Amino acid sequence: MKRLLGVVCVLLTAGMVLLAQSPKPAEGIGTWRLNLSKSKWSPGPAQTAPVADLRQFENRKDGYTVVTITGVNAQGDPTFQQIIYKLDGKDYPQYTSVNLAEFAATGAKPGTTSVKLIDDYSVSILTKNAQGVASAIPIIRSVSKDGKTMTMTTKGTNARGVTVENILVYDRVH
Repeated sequence: MKRLLGVVCVLLTAGMVLLAQSPKPAEGIGTWRLNLSKSKWSPGPAQTAPVADLRQFENRKDGYTVVTITGVNAQGDPTFQQIIYKLDGKDYPQYTSVNLAEFAATGAKPGTTSVKLIDDYSVSILTKNAQGVASAIPIIRSVSKDGKTMTMTTKGTNARGVTVENILVYDRVH
């Protein structure tokens, strides 16, 4: 009986460790494609609204999440972003197609992104420019309970005093 109880305790402990290490749906691990027909920009389509946007999230063994975003902007130019972060609300550098060449050539400081876990399905994202000034509106990124849809919502008043409500809907690719 003692042996059986010992085996059960070991199995329960191993299961708890595996559960603790499992990614939360909010992490968005996988690849996601912007669904333009389900997304909306208010007060209207922005000049910079993407026409294509693919986001890939991966967990590293050291506890960091890597997100690589590739796409095409409204002007037809390719875009790129990469952020390596933890869900701790701290600022991490954000490298983009715009600032990467400048960073490589001169060491210029990039903007940052912080990501903080709200619950198992949602995170809050705040970006800052290279001078450390935060965007006026945080982004809430949520993954549906079935894991098939990711929604990024920006709702509030921007730096120019304009009310903004952007809802970007992504479908899981894999």
